[in-house]
Amino acid sequence: MWAGSIEARLKQNPETVFEIRPFRGGWECFEAPGVEPYYTGPKAKQFALDYAKGRTAMRKGEIRVFNSAGVIEETILFDNSGQQVSDGRGC
Repeated sequence: MWAGSIEARLKQNPETVFEIRPFRGGWECFEAPGVEPYYTGPKAKQFALDYAKGRTAMRKGEIRVFNSAGVIEETILFDNSGQQVSDGRGC
């Protein structure tokens, strides 16, 4: 019974997590399996961030930005309206 109530809450308020990381000389924005846009060029990281921010509309969640060592260097939190709650710098 308890597990069901947690499951129901997650269905009502699912949290979206985007992961942005360096990948093969560019930057990848992982949203879900098969939804992993890849950007190259001098603005690739910013393009990946812009993609993730654009996809957060009406969602609750976070964007995690990883460095080349696989360590989170930044976390950006969003509320249900898609508004940025925190830039999470210095995690």
